[in-house]
Amino acid sequence: MHIPFQPENWQGRVDSADGERGLRWHQVVKPSYGQEIQFLGLASDEGVRRNQGRVGAKDGPTALRKALANLPKHVLKSIGDMGDVVCEGETLEEAQALYTQMAKEQLSPEKLVIGLGGGHEIAFASASALTQAFPDSKIGFVNLDAHFDLRDEARASSGTPFLQALRDAPNAEYWVYGISQAANTQALFDAAERTQSHYRFDNELTLFHMPVALEELKRWIDSLDHLYLSLDMDVFSASYAPGVSAPAAYGLTPDIVEQLIRVAGQSGKLRIADIAELNPTYDIDNRTARLAARMIFTMVDSWANDKKPVEII
Repeated sequence: MHIPFQPENWQGRVDSADGERGLRWHQVVKPSYGQEIQFLGLASDEGVRRNQGRVGAKDGPTALRKALANLPKHVLKSIGDMGDVVCEGETLEEAQALYTQMAKEQLSPEKLVIGLGGGHEIAFASASALTQAFPDSKIGFVNLDAHFDLRDEARASSGTPFLQALRDAPNAEYWVYGISQAANTQALFDAAERTQSHYRFDNELTLFHMPVALEELKRWIDSLDHLYLSLDMDVFSASYAPGVSAPAAYGLTPDIVEQLIRVAGQSGKLRIADIAELNPTYDIDNRTARLAARMIFTMVDSWANDKKPVEII
């Protein structure tokens, strides 16, 4: 099921005395398709339920919009909201297929589609949209996540999306930043080896490690035609992101994740991105939603200003 644009989710402060220089996202977002920056939600936590996680992520898209509403509009790009694809009951596969079709129709080198999750089952739908839109291109998936999401199971879940995506697009390349050795079984490391996936552990992504990690990421993206970026909010330490399906005992800090996002955004290759696993049921003072909104702001800012040199610090 598709629920169109809901204006009540885009409410915020108005600084009328500042004119156009005081505009915020809620004042410029359009209830339409075809904008340069296009939002689309997947309101689902059926994949989380199947993966034995704590449910509640289906409310993530609404919480995200409310957190995005007051962001200042610094970029001269149009912003549109296509509403939400809603997973009703156990109809996960149908919801993913509809999201894929809607996102695919918006993809082009001149646009950025941003998915609002929802569980990480959104990743299979986003990856499918990219590979279907550019079937003869060199595709890359980069996942900022504590987990590989390479589970091999009979039914799709929030733990299977990248294995599904790689099976559908065997020539695609998959990189994961933020892997927790304490949160992935040996079977999942075996799956990463079989799929020739690349990864960096969470404890290999400190300020000391970042110059090498960022240069590595930049070189890989330079070799691609098109890129999909997924940010699972459980990649952050639970102190920053308590409102997730699987909170992290260790995790990354926002400054580290933001640097990775900027390299992807400024590459000129980013076509689709998404935020996954925001679970408002367990959030504290909207802390996780606000952090997710800040990361989306970074995606948009870096994508809109992709001619700026990437700083490797």
